[in-house]
Amino acid sequence: MAAATLESLPAEILLQICEYLDRNHIGSVAAFARASKYCYFAVTALLFRTIRLDVSSDILLSKDVQEFHNMLQRSGSFGHVRRLLVDTVPLSADDELDHHNQRHKRQIIPEERGCSDAVLCWASGTEPTFYETVSDWEPLANLVEQLPSLQDLIYGCTSPFPPCVLLVLHRRRQCRLHISRFKLHSLNAPVTDADEFMLMSSPSLSSIELGYDTGAMAFGLPSYEHEAAMRLIRGLAPNLKEVHLFDHRYSTYISDGTPSQPWKGFTLDNDKHSSLRGLLQCLEFSSLEGIAIQLVKDWWASTDFSVLKTLKLGDKLQRDAAEFLTTNCSFPSLANLSLHLHAPYSSDPSGTKDYYDSVNRFLCSLPPLGTLHIFGVDVPQTTRDTALGHHGSSLHKLDLSYQQIAAGDVLQRFLEDIRDYCPLLEDLNLSIPRSRGDATEVALYKTLGSIPRLQRLILQLEASYRSEDCTHDDFYKYSGEEPILPVYPTNYYIRRNNHTQDALINCAVDEPLVREIFWAIASGKPGGTSALDELTVFTKWQCAPRHGQTSSLPTVIKTLAGGWEVKRNPRGNSPQDLIVEDLRYLGEADDSPLDPFLEPMFRELWPAKHNEGGNWRDDWSGRPLFKPDT
Repeated sequence: MAAATLESLPAEILLQICEYLDRNHIGSVAAFARASKYCYFAVTALLFRTIRLDVSSDILLSKDVQEFHNMLQRSGSFGHVRRLLVDTVPLSADDELDHHNQRHKRQIIPEERGCSDAVLCWASGTEPTFYETVSDWEPLANLVEQLPSLQDLIYGCTSPFPPCVLLVLHRRRQCRLHISRFKLHSLNAPVTDADEFMLMSSPSLSSIELGYDTGAMAFGLPSYEHEAAMRLIRGLAPNLKEVHLFDHRYSTYISDGTPSQPWKGFTLDNDKHSSLRGLLQCLEFSSLEGIAIQLVKDWWASTDFSVLKTLKLGDKLQRDAAEFLTTNCSFPSLANLSLHLHAPYSSDPSGTKDYYDSVNRFLCSLPPLGTLHIFGVDVPQTTRDTALGHHGSSLHKLDLSYQQIAAGDVLQRFLEDIRDYCPLLEDLNLSIPRSRGDATEVALYKTLGSIPRLQRLILQLEASYRSEDCTHDDFYKYSGEEPILPVYPTNYYIRRNNHTQDALINCAVDEPLVREIFWAIASGKPGGTSALDELTVFTKWQCAPRHGQTSSLPTVIKTLAGGWEVKRNPRGNSPQDLIVEDLRYLGEADDSPLDPFLEPMFRELWPAKHNEGGNWRDDWSGRPLFKPDT
């Protein structure tokens, strides 16, 4: 029997193969399409499913639109386009001089292609570089008119959404409009702008991301964005399903005691449906004062929580708000939850316990979740145990980043609990302490690898030295020097000499070491389970310069620490090959020497490779992981 070739397979099968590749390695899809004309036409629908227009001037917008029009016309692909991204990029001098410059065109990431629960989950947009008129946007409106199967238009520019394009969408009722950096420019004007009101009441409007500044009262500009968003949800935008509302507080406002005038509403609004509750499926909101009970009540009155699939609370959840969510709200549809937790400071330990008891009751009141993110530096083990016990069996993604989990046996048992309670877990993000790559650290990696379906792992490697019984007397006595203290309030110090060396060793993560970490984790995988595909590593370290002196220690740590991303080679014939990317940003290199305090310790670990003219930045390396004697 002759061996099967790609061209012998039906086009439908080829398309399914490329669908599998599309999420994590779009480059392979492009390479596949170049294999032959048959392969190209088999995956044309996938190649043009998502297109992006990067706007930096009216000239380049028109040029890009024409390029896409010609490309879609040549391949007969107008009907294949499902998602259109319109974003803003900075205009460079080269773009002004050379309209054939292609550097402003960025790769479309998986989240932009729809591989995410939320639509507006990607950062984009910069300040516009030209003033858009109606005629500037006509080429885009004409292109949208020719896309009969367009389902989503995602607009990331900071300038107002063009009315001419909105009118086209009103004739394409199947297309949803998603706007990040949504801005209500006439909110404080005496009369609501007609074009802006047409957008706010549009049946096409599906998702918005709205930032506002509660400190703007300092400039005589009351902030009504929160009230306006509530009005959109309660019927003005009839098909609004996703809202992200952020209190940025860019400016500082000190109240003089004069209350701001209540919002009068949109002047063109007839309040026809103002008594309705919205039907949001995704809600994210924040407040710099924390998530208080009144804020939760406002949202509960504005949208039906029973249909929410995703809830993200972007600031510290207060205890009374947690109790209200538990006793008064129902979330039967909820699948994704993000919480920011922090007990209010109190000299009485019972206050912290009462706070987290309320949080635990809220977690237990929810249906089994698929995604859970708990952010907080003081989260107790009881809350993590509650989360695993109630939601572990259904979790596909768990994010516990920036939590300080007790080291030693407690951490080892917790990782084993994740393995035992979370059989479906595919994505995990958490912090673990480094211990010079010793057997204890390696055991943690192997336990992580034993999670049966884990495919993507993000590790925050804690490199600071921890000691609960450390005192000032534990430090080496250098004349006139103060102990090195951590930047953030904690119960440990970084000691002199040998413990500073420990911190240097733990921070020193280079490519060979991160490869070792990947394989240490992968080696813990039991047979017949999903292989680890991706590992992202970031090194965390907390320490302030010595009092009264300039130290090169932060500079050294910045060089040693950083981030790495490791992925398996997507080629099926080389699964043992790894693709490693350095995520560090070191800035411009300099030749600044080590300070006298640090140099002896650094050179004890990493002697100079060259007698003269060398740079300490070229001398360090990661310490290999412990390997048992065989």
